[in-house]
Amino acid sequence: IERMVAAVVTTEPRRNPSTGSAAIDPRNPLRQRLQELEAAVPVREMLRQDGRLEPASQGAAPPQPLLQAGALLRQLCEVFGVDPEGDEPAARAAPLRPEPPKAPAPPAKPPPPPPPLRVVASGAGSMATGRGKVRQPADRPAAPRPVRRQTKTEAPAARAGLTSGSFWALMDRWQVPDEPALALLGHAGGLTRKGTRPRFKLAPAEAEALQLMQGIDAGLSRLAQDPAQWLRQPLAAAPFTGARPLDWMLRHPGQGTRDLSQHLLQVALRASLNTGDEA
Repeated sequence: IERMVAAVVTTEPRRNPSTGSAAIDPRNPLRQRLQELEAAVPVREMLRQDGRLEPASQGAAPPQPLLQAGALLRQLCEVFGVDPEGDEPAARAAPLRPEPPKAPAPPAKPPPPPPPLRVVASGAGSMATGRGKVRQPADRPAAPRPVRRQTKTEAPAARAGLTSGSFWALMDRWQVPDEPALALLGHAGGLTRKGTRPRFKLAPAEAEALQLMQGIDAGLSRLAQDPAQWLRQPLAAAPFTGARPLDWMLRHPGQGTRDLSQHLLQVALRASLNTGDEA
């Protein structure tokens, strides 16, 4: 405790080490704690000549001020930059003073107002700004812009690539004639007057049928099957019982395509399971 008092007194501009903690400036935040330790612990009477403390009486607990002294020592080592186990001098020796109160942060400045619009007359019922845009008068709200709504028959099918062009490309791959192809799709318009293929927007039911047929085509490709050949071979599995897939779809519009799609999913699942067992 004497060493800590002496270290703090040494940092004071006007110091008299012989007077102990009384020489510490009253503004020093550690002055009161050091004085309390000096008054609570009779250090001079407990120290031996070799600098060690006299052994405490049996059963006596260490006085609380000594525990506080350990905490104060660690604080002083941090303040002065001292390694308690080294021989290097202190890194700092400025007198301890309470930290000045922080100045309050200046209030945030409000954002500057927007520059005024330069208005020139450009005809009755409206005003034109200097930027070349026409503004409606304040007493007349601007009319909302019309929003173009996509119908159910156009946007989803077109975005998914379900168009009459992709349909005819699939029918060419399957080698299906034009009129049976339109029957597979469920399109009632028929061929054009010249007997050629029509171009049309797919209705929701037609888009669903084309999507199922594209799934069948993709499934056959994964199974390494030629679609044109497979669609004309009899299927022994239920519910086909020997019917050809193309005939089944034409005989059962809509549902026949779903039956084939479900059948191929089951075939692909069994093939994947068999592959896993072999691995």
